[in-house]
Amino acid sequence: MPDTLPMLTAETFIPSEILGGVDNRTMMKGRNLFYQGRCQIKSLERNRAQLTVQGSQVNPYTVRMQLKVDRALISCDCFLGEIGAICKHMVASTYALYDHLQRHPPVTWENVIQDALEVKPRRAATHRQALLFSLQERYSTWQILACSVPTARFSEGAWNDPETLEREVREKGLSRETREVRPPYDMRRFVNGTESAAAAAQLIYLTQRAYYYYSDKSSTVESVLPLLADNILFRGTEADPLQRLLHVSRQPALPEISLERENGQLRLRAHALL
Repeated sequence: MPDTLPMLTAETFIPSEILGGVDNRTMMKGRNLFYQGRCQIKSLERNRAQLTVQGSQVNPYTVRMQLKVDRALISCDCFLGEIGAICKHMVASTYALYDHLQRHPPVTWENVIQDALEVKPRRAATHRQALLFSLQERYSTWQILACSVPTARFSEGAWNDPETLEREVREKGLSRETREVRPPYDMRRFVNGTESAAAAAQLIYLTQRAYYYYSDKSSTVESVLPLLADNILFRGTEADPLQRLLHVSRQPALPEISLERENGQLRLRAHALL
């Protein structure tokens, strides 16, 4: 009988479907709690979970979730939760559980059998990719996308030198050969796959899938940029994602903006003072 219950997975428990209609302020507060690591999963069963969220009070709040056939039930023992409203603790817990389900998908007999039957050829070294990131302005907001280019298109070791890589991207027209990176993220297939790159790619994907209808993605740029100090970031567009190499500084900087005349035209230039 218990096997007839729906199972909590990243495919059945999607924040954008569960938190429909939540106001932007509550969404933003909940997201911040999630990003700050304030959520902790206390128990996780087939169709239910219990989490605690450390809010502004000394004692953490308890959030309970249950997945039914036609809907998901969420409750919180804070004031708003007690009166039946969606609170920031519920939002934070929803994203925390979704993130956990993505990273640790439940094992079922169906998956075990499928894995056993599936033939998985070894990935040849020539199929490895260079992991790059692209800062783009889309729909009046800034976004960072993770993308890849086959290493076979570069000279040996070019991905270890950002300036060389930028030159070869430009000379060989590789910008239009990029492919957006999608999970699952196996960093072993990237010649420059680091822990910070994996964290940035995961955060980017989670934002695209879970927060699409509710938030300004520019806020995600602030969270992702510190992870890219040791990775390769370009400025680009959707059609041409690798236009110009950018450098992410670990040091705080002050912006300096100047208005200059060049070839009879006025240009606004921005510089960072470290």
